[in-house]
Amino acid sequence: MTRLIWRSSRIGRMAVPRCPHMWAVAALTISLSLGGVDGWRVARAQGPSAATSEARPTVATRPVVVASKPFGESYLLAEMFAQLLESRGIMVQRKPGLGSTEVAMQALRTNAIDVYPEYTGTGLIAVLRDSATAAMREDPRVLFAYVANRFEALYGVRWLPPLGFSNGYAIAVRRETAQRLRLRTLSDLARESAALTAGFTSDFIGRQDGFAGLERAYDLRLQSVKPLAPAIKYEALDADAIDVIDGYSTDGLLARYDLVVLTDDRHFFPPYDAAAVVSPQIAQSRPDVIDVLSRLSGRITERSVREWNRRIEVDRESITNVARDALRELALIATPVGNGTAEAHRSDADASVGRGGFAAFFWARRAQTARLALQHAMLVSVSLGAAILLAVPLGVLLTQT
Repeated sequence: MTRLIWRSSRIGRMAVPRCPHMWAVAALTISLSLGGVDGWRVARAQGPSAATSEARPTVATRPVVVASKPFGESYLLAEMFAQLLESRGIMVQRKPGLGSTEVAMQALRTNAIDVYPEYTGTGLIAVLRDSATAAMREDPRVLFAYVANRFEALYGVRWLPPLGFSNGYAIAVRRETAQRLRLRTLSDLARESAALTAGFTSDFIGRQDGFAGLERAYDLRLQSVKPLAPAIKYEALDADAIDVIDGYSTDGLLARYDLVVLTDDRHFFPPYDAAAVVSPQIAQSRPDVIDVLSRLSGRITERSVREWNRRIEVDRESITNVARDALRELALIATPVGNGTAEAHRSDADASVGRGGFAAFFWARRAQTARLALQHAMLVSVSLGAAILLAVPLGVLLTQT
């Protein structure tokens, strides 16, 4: 029997085995137990590069990372991308509100994310640091072709065909003002501008593709221009405190306040056609993702987006529900049977179970199920192995005392 020697400690009395071999076994056991678990966690946290080749998910099986910029319409479009992919059995990871254009584009270029919604005018000005030619302003297809080609050549990023609507800058007035002064275009606004007060966002005031350039292009002589926050300017216009505001052509609040958007008859603003942009990795290796997302191309109208945005911005509806309803309107996902509210907002997973049973449900999500099963098996294996490595030497030690 191994001899145990008891010794004193400043913090109490404890039994310490003096057998060097038993200490080695115990140390090795604890090291393997903790190191195995923590090492696996570190590998998971560091991503695929730190994992073993057996545990590393392939491009075809890992989730598609869908991101958005931090504003309502971008959240909505990204959620539509995600739900459409999931409805076709493709795993998705969401990263809503990732950051500004520069942050989102850098993440896309480096394959940190796989897809997010962008606008051609933003790509031209904010990313490429270029300016729109007369041909680009007059024909959105010219701008899209230029931006798509430059992005692919410079970054390997692919623009999918536009979704069908443009969300450019919009100059709006109250309907009463438009009727009284016979305002239909920005040239009409310039004619009456000396007697009008504008409330513009600070960002719009300082941009060359905003008020700074618009003032020169139309020779605007506004009585005054007040910098106002986005939410406040609509309320100020409705209260007759100002006469003109800037906005975006798909703002839900345009419909809420029944405003008139003036036509940019000199084509000052470049087109801002919305489209899905995908990472180099997805562009090269996931034709299934490209095919699914391309089903949205050319299907979405400005009027529809404005209504969806109104539901989110004004009615405060869930982005998830609005995105689901939007896809159903476009006949891209199935509409559930029944007229009740609970039935109308039933999850797609529940609907799949009801239509095809559990076998169809799991088959449609076989990749996700396999990934989760692998993760479960790995967790069980690591914890069980750690328990065995710790318990066996301690059991031997106790039998020898």
